[in-house]
Amino acid sequence: MGRLHRFLVIGRGKSGTTWLGRILNAHPAIFLRGERKLVEKTAPYTPILRHLLNDRVMSVWGEHTSFRLGLEPERMGPAIWRLVDDYLLAASLVSTKVDVASLTHLGDKLALLRGRDVLDILPNLDLAYPGYRAIHIVRDGRDVAVSGFFHVYRNRVVKAGETEGVVKENVEGVLHGEAERLFTDDHLRVRAESWNVVATGIDDRLRTDLGDRYLLIRYEDLLADRHAAVERVFSFIGAEHTPALVDEVIERTSFEKMSGGRRAGQMDLSSGRRKGTAGDWVNYFTPRDRALFAELAQPALERFGYEPDDRWVAD
Repeated sequence: MGRLHRFLVIGRGKSGTTWLGRILNAHPAIFLRGERKLVEKTAPYTPILRHLLNDRVMSVWGEHTSFRLGLEPERMGPAIWRLVDDYLLAASLVSTKVDVASLTHLGDKLALLRGRDVLDILPNLDLAYPGYRAIHIVRDGRDVAVSGFFHVYRNRVVKAGETEGVVKENVEGVLHGEAERLFTDDHLRVRAESWNVVATGIDDRLRTDLGDRYLLIRYEDLLADRHAAVERVFSFIGAEHTPALVDEVIERTSFEKMSGGRRAGQMDLSSGRRKGTAGDWVNYFTPRDRALFAELAQPALERFGYEPDDRWVAD
């Protein structure tokens, strides 16, 4: 494992982390595991092994352990973490029958939803993976809100068969022209605050901690000039590539390929790749939605280049 270069794809959920992960995984020398459950949490949201990266916990353990190992306990946590993580990674490589000899890079994906996740997880990453590189993908928070709401609809209504509730009523009411508003105030407030805190929190923390080991890329730029964006990502992590390989990766990870033949803009509510476009928020945001989102997340819209000011609210 030590010879392989480690990197991380990170972003607010519904910002394109899965798509970027597929692009990276399409490179023959890259293996990306997908969503991190070791770094994140198990199904009941119980942290797994994260105490190993907690200096206070490890120091107390060092004072009271019966092993008397004579080692610095605060240095043991990251070492044990990597040992377990490498074991799990090796198991993934074996189960997927990956040709390990051809690999040069190993990656993971983190899709964060809460500001608490930024505080709990990001400070530990450089301890667990010293020297790793991070690719932060950002998407317009208004599109993130719309995509996230339809994601909830797909999981609750399409997949789980939920027959009533505000999510079903709002989505179907808007689509059928029987309701004006997709969101309630509370729904949009949660999504706007989450996007603002998570996207800016990742950028603040990793830009400071990692310096030139941090790359910010926008989902919209990946859509607009895929070839340049993919080349930029491959170059950033140091993965060798040719124009022909980049073209092949782009073709294999196009929306049409991943959606089973649909073109970008053709919506399928049952698919995790619902529409594949940027700017869809304008079809769903009411004047109230615009005002509320700007109130909670205007600084982030400006930071990431989505709006120069708040004049969009009245457009």
